[in-house]
Amino acid sequence: MHIFRKYFFFTFLIMFCCLSCQKDELVYDINQLQSSSYNANKNKLKSISQYISIVYANLFQKALSSNELVEITRCIESIGDKEVAHEIVLSNFMNKSDVIIPSDSLMRADLDLFIEETYKRFFVRDITEAEREFFINYLTANPNVSCEMVYMSFALSNEYQFY
Repeated sequence: MHIFRKYFFFTFLIMFCCLSCQKDELVYDINQLQSSSYNANKNKLKSISQYISIVYANLFQKALSSNELVEITRCIESIGDKEVAHEIVLSNFMNKSDVIIPSDSLMRADLDLFIEETYKRFFVRDITEAEREFFINYLTANPNVSCEMVYMSFALSNEYQFY
């Protein structure tokens, strides 16, 4: 009888532990959001002519003449490395006197507004909060970064290459 009691007690204890250790499932109510990448619709590479026309319009706020467009396009096509060719063309644009770029002091006076307008000007979209935070922190920590450098980086970025 003594063995039977021990057996019964251990069986009862094991069953009690197994039945009492059931996991409660938690249900979280989550609001479904439709989201897409900031450049999800930009999947077509700009042609050389498109790139030059658009970057010229962004920098000078006017259209490039067809003669200049043909000349610059031929120049880019003659260079093997397109990224280097784009850098050279942009550098030449930046050295012209009629390029429309805010002054560095104006940029530093309101970094938030400058970055927001730059995104709209070059990427034709609103800036995300993560991008805003990154650029404000970066420009604050690097006072030697000029407006011209920012414009060059936007014009040479991967996102700017697509429409």
